[in-house]
Amino acid sequence: MFPTTDTASKSAVGIGIGVEASTSLGKNLEVSYLNIINSSNPPQLCLQYRFSEQLQLQGASNLQDTDFEIEYRIKF
Repeated sequence: MFPTTDTASKSAVGIGIGVEASTSLGKNLEVSYLNIINSSNPPQLCLQYRFSEQLQLQGASNLQDTDFEIEYRIKF
């Protein structure tokens, strides 16, 4: 559980209470479920696949919007 900004258009509180649960499905795949319990926003299902330490693909969907990101990290 964690505090978060509620971005729902019908929000009256401004600050939401988020709950997230995640699990690993193998070495490189992770699935998570995110819900802001005092918001009218639908919950999100998230997937993360790690190709290497530097490259990963992330996706999230709430059945209305779907977003994907490719992240590349360089440590120096």
